Amino acid sequence: MSRRPSILRPGLPGLILAILLGATAAMAHTFDAPAQVQSDATGHFDFTALFTAGPGDAQFAFQNLDGHDNTDIGQIMMDGFCTATIAEGEQMLIPIEGNLVDPERNGTILIQFGICPSAEWNTETLILKPGVTATTRRSWGALKERYRWSGIRP
Repeated sequence: MSRRPSILRPGLPGLILAILLGATAAMAHTFDAPAQVQSDATGHFDFTALFTAGPGDAQFAFQNLDGHDNTDIGQIMMDGFCTATIAEGEQMLIPIEGNLVDPERNGTILIQFGICPSAEWNTETLILKPGVTATTRRSWGALKERYRWSGIRP
């Protein structure tokens, strides 16, 4: 009986494992921005988004801020052309400051951040209008108490 040639040659499993480990390392970089930020009484807000490199270095590709939804930020785009290196363990702070155009409504800021060769993060930060408190988790008992029957039973 003749043997068929194997698709998996001795070196191929190691190559597949190296590719998977390389992809995992590339995805280990992190980008964080708050989900929501409270504006002050005048509608002013500020917060910081944070990129942390590692493991391994990262090449800055681009950053895009879109504040068209009720903020005075508008749109800010920066291209890093993949030439600036962010060393492993270093952090890149992105300060964001602005005002709500209409302080009677919430606003939204979309943040995109990318590194080379092809990793990208997209986040959205809700800017709460003055007087609105951030959402908190409520217990099931508190929810039932809030919507309790007025004592009338069917």
